[in-house]
Amino acid sequence: MLGTLPLSTEWYFFCDDDTYVSVKNLNTLIKNLNNINSLGELITHDKTPENPIFSKYDRDFQYYSGGAGFLIHKNNLHKLAKFESFNSGYGDVSIGLNMKKHNISMIHSSRFHSQHFNFPEYKNVLDKNDITFHYIRDVEDCIFLQNLIG
Repeated sequence: MLGTLPLSTEWYFFCDDDTYVSVKNLNTLIKNLNNINSLGELITHDKTPENPIFSKYDRDFQYYSGGAGFLIHKNNLHKLAKFESFNSGYGDVSIGLNMKKHNISMIHSSRFHSQHFNFPEYKNVLDKNDITFHYIRDVEDCIFLQNLIG
């Protein structure tokens, strides 16, 4: 991750350790958020029916991809203080189940990406306003994204 985040406790950002984050775009997004509880890439049954967790939960269950990262407003973070694992086997799924339990609304953003930028679905939609890409493990990939996104 290049750059620094402002010292703010208004929003909290979570992501995996192999996620590229455009701090500039993340900061710009945060400055323009109003009346939002949380934001990230929502994983849904319709979008990813091959996901093995969907055989365990209701078809309408959705959660944020931990790899894509997500934002949560401070007014909702305290609701997750009594965190339950739900024995889901996945941190992002458990967070989603806790968010559902505590009625924290989740909003999808196409600027967060749960896959590498070479993923077929992203080939024609790379944008200078993108915020994250997951599975970034090479310096060359970071340089490419820094040049594309900044």
